This record gives sequence, C-alpha cells and structure tokens, in this order.
Amino acid sequence: MWNCFNLDEIDLLFDDDDSLTYFASGRQGVLTGLDEVRHHHERCGFVHGGKRYCSRIRLEERTKTELKGMAVVSALWFMKEGTGKTYRGPVTFVCKWSGSEWRFVHLNFGSYV
Repeated sequence: MWNCFNLDEIDLLFDDDDSLTYFASGRQGVLTGLDEVRHHHERCGFVHGGKRYCSRIRLEERTKTELKGMAVVSALWFMKEGTGKTYRGPVTFVCKWSGSEWRFVHLNFGSYV
C-alpha cells in the first residue's frame, strides 16, 4: 500500500472502527478512525488504484509478538526519496485477527531526525 500509494488498500488493511489510532511521522497528534486515516493518506498523495512514486519504504529489524487474537509488530522503517534523501525511524503496528485476516488497529511511526 505505502509503496504503491494505493488508497483502495486502506480499507483492506485497517480496522473500520472508531478505536483505530495512528500516529504519523512528521505530523503532530493522533488520527482516529478509518476516515481520518484515509484522509491523511490522501493528503500524502495516495490515489485510488495507486501510482508510481519515486520513494520507497522498507522495514528492517522486524519483531512480532502474538497475543490472543492480537499481534504487535515493531520495526525500523526507512524511506528513500528519488532525491536520495533517506528518512527513518521506529514503527509499531498493533493488529487484530478479524477471523480471516489481520487488520491494523494502531500504528505509531516515529522519526529519527
């Protein structure tokens, strides 16, 4: 989703519940609910069907802890822009099992400045 800037995949990956929370790097405050998360990604340039973009995000040093119906994933994220500038920081995802797939219920992207 992030590397393809595909807005359509947000509804597939995130829990559609008002308890969804998201801390985005470079932005103050918490996003709450699917509508705010979707709007945030639209402001970042995500479009229906996706698009080619000159930056790529990757995760390294991933760890996953599974609990009853939940999983906590932590990693270091790296994003390299077409200009060669690299951004990075810690990230934590909290997911819940919806019966057939994992859905994000909380994300926290930090940034190393």
